[in-house]
Amino acid sequence: MVLNHAKYFNAGVKLWDQLAQKGQAGEVNRQVIYEQMKAGISRIDISSGYTIRQVLDPTVFPPDKWLVKEVGWIQEFAQKFGYVENAAGTGWIKP
Repeated sequence: MVLNHAKYFNAGVKLWDQLAQKGQAGEVNRQVIYEQMKAGISRIDISSGYTIRQVLDPTVFPPDKWLVKEVGWIQEFAQKFGYVENAAGTGWIKP
């Protein structure tokens, strides 16, 4: 889905629930992030308004939240695909 000139992956509630019931929601989500970064999208922003450090702070977000998992995956892939944290700390760019 494209919204405000940004891409969002939205599987929809029905499909997401089916993936979750099968224990596959996380792997599908991780794979979408991986494929987008591998393809070289120019930037990745946290749309919630939080910084990367806030998202990864367990006093702000519990580690089982999707946003925390997604940020962790992005950080896992960032170096491999040449991404660096932006100056504001709210996302990553591919210089």
